[in-house]
Amino acid sequence: MQGQSFEFTQDYFDWLGSDLSQLSLAKAVATSSAFPVLLNPLTLRNYAKADDFLVPAWVLQARLSREIYPDRYSKARQLYSYLDVTSHPYVHLVDGGVADNLGVRTVQRALTDTASSWSLIPRLRDGRIKHLAVIVVNARRDPEVHWDRSPIPPGDLEVAEGTINRMQDNFTFDSVIHLRESLKELKSEKLRSYMIKVSFDDLVDAEERKYFKELLTRFRLDDKDVDQLKWVAGRLLKMNPGFQVLGENLNGLTAKP
Repeated sequence: MQGQSFEFTQDYFDWLGSDLSQLSLAKAVATSSAFPVLLNPLTLRNYAKADDFLVPAWVLQARLSREIYPDRYSKARQLYSYLDVTSHPYVHLVDGGVADNLGVRTVQRALTDTASSWSLIPRLRDGRIKHLAVIVVNARRDPEVHWDRSPIPPGDLEVAEGTINRMQDNFTFDSVIHLRESLKELKSEKLRSYMIKVSFDDLVDAEERKYFKELLTRFRLDDKDVDQLKWVAGRLLKMNPGFQVLGENLNGLTAKP
């Protein structure tokens, strides 16, 4: 565990000499749910690399550009460590919230950096992309706590969970702001960009907002809760101003709540 994001793409699994298609979707979901301390990490085996595996040029360059491109250097260092199978025969993965809770940093890199197998920069430069919409869904729960109503301080587990959640919230906030700014910079006469953020915080009714923000995070939800979540997700998306503008600009269709 290096505090870096690990993408479930074949490009990443090539570094492990592994075949992504052999990994079940359930294990990928379990990794995303492996909250530190509460649940065990998912362990992947690091195999010998394929004979035709080539280290990408950007990784080789980034390892020599620590001061110029610190983000690239950090990512390259992570990937390069997988080449040493003897020292790193296994990779342990936990909930992505440790590095990027909403996954927006990966999108940010695709928009601003060519050091990605799915960088959008070439398509943006040649004008192939006319409309660029990024939909960020933050379904975090935020139940009310009443620690300040009692002289007895919260327990260790409550403090640990609260600390991790607040750290994730602060990091997520900064990541979303940076992504929004990147999209603004990309906007031009030939490219229209849309930042569409969906969150329970957008619900106007206080009781409704409280209901959804206090839903337990667990592997099994009641049918009623599932139906309510699906319904409110569509409603929040359609009422988003950015999504409405996108609907108006694409084929003249208007997306109304």
